[in-house]
Amino acid sequence: MKKTIVMVGLVILASSCTPFHPSDCHKTSALGSCSSGRFSDDDKYGKQARAIKESI
Repeated sequence: MKKTIVMVGLVILASSCTPFHPSDCHKTSALGSCSSGRFSDDDKYGKQARAIKESI
């Protein structure tokens, strides 16, 4: 019984630490929004994304 409780606790702990965000979300910082880092952005991250896309 004790092993079962410990296993359930570990599973809950491990799954709660998983980052839940949309698959198309690219965050450039922890506090950034999911819309940053797209090709159409006019900031340095958008410029970098376009440069990477062009080089490929």
